[in-house]
Amino acid sequence: NVLYYLAMFHMHYLHHTLKKELSALYVNTMLRGFAAGMMGLFTPLYFYKLGFSVSAILFFLVVSYLIFAIFVIPGAHFTVRMGHEKTIAWSTPLLLVYFLILYYLPGNHALFLLAALVLGVHNGIYWVAYHSEFASFADHNSVGEEIGYLKVFITIISVIAPALAGIFIESWGFPMLFFISTILIVLSVIPVLATPEKWTSGTVSSFRILQMFKAPKLRKDLVGMLATGEDSIASTVWPIY
Repeated sequence: NVLYYLAMFHMHYLHHTLKKELSALYVNTMLRGFAAGMMGLFTPLYFYKLGFSVSAILFFLVVSYLIFAIFVIPGAHFTVRMGHEKTIAWSTPLLLVYFLILYYLPGNHALFLLAALVLGVHNGIYWVAYHSEFASFADHNSVGEEIGYLKVFITIISVIAPALAGIFIESWGFPMLFFISTILIVLSVIPVLATPEKWTSGTVSSFRILQMFKAPKLRKDLVGMLATGEDSIASTVWPIY
């Protein structure tokens, strides 16, 4: 209920009404963000507690992001072929598999890199569809405002979620955290699938996608986006420190 009313917050404070597709994406983002907020801060601690070194945990991060980068192109193909919402929905089971791997990791450390692989594949597919959906249904006269309010919601969640996660871990251990996060991820798909999507399947050129990285007009953005790597350090190294 708290997440629902938080999602409806825009009805009172945005200067316009969001399209239903974007409202659904807001709810999806917040439910998924709550699960990620609970898992994200404590996952490196979970690895560390299992005996993995800081170097191994950073290597996990590198592998995950490399796979993420590689699967951006398949993610674009899936999105153009199936549509934004179906791609978001079909990528979600991969995140559930990731949680399942983490659950069984204490008994089999060989699953460590498999977890990084699955997480990277999920991110590559999910985020292409997510950003495509946002770009398609955002009000282009107010896109900054819409992104801004979404960031506010995520920031609030990023404060609440780890606090609750700490309580769950202290009271019931990591398995309870995995269970609750799984429930939230499953629920996050419902609002996206509840909005019928009219989609005409198409194709996209992998070569054209790669050419975009070399486009002079995008070069400054590409360099600037490297600074977002700070988030990875904050979410991985800082919790252990």
